[in-house]
Amino acid sequence: MAQNALGKDNHLRVAVEEGGPTGFTYDLKFANDADADKDLIFMSRGIRIAVDRRSSLFLDGTKVDFLEQSPEGAGFKFNNPNAIEE
Repeated sequence: MAQNALGKDNHLRVAVEEGGPTGFTYDLKFANDADADKDLIFMSRGIRIAVDRRSSLFLDGTKVDFLEQSPEGAGFKFNNPNAIEE
């Protein structure tokens, strides 16, 4: 199902962007711009995922969950062991 939704050449791009209250935010989007020279590309549960090398330094060890019911509403939750909570 995920491969059909993404298409043959598409993937989920995961990135860390500057901004937000703690200095960084997570970005998820569907894309078709993976570049083996610039990105780490892997499969997880049948989904092709691309992470740029800079973001991979911040995401090492991170687990992503989708929460259907939470106080903030449905959405993705990043459990990043490298993040410093203030």
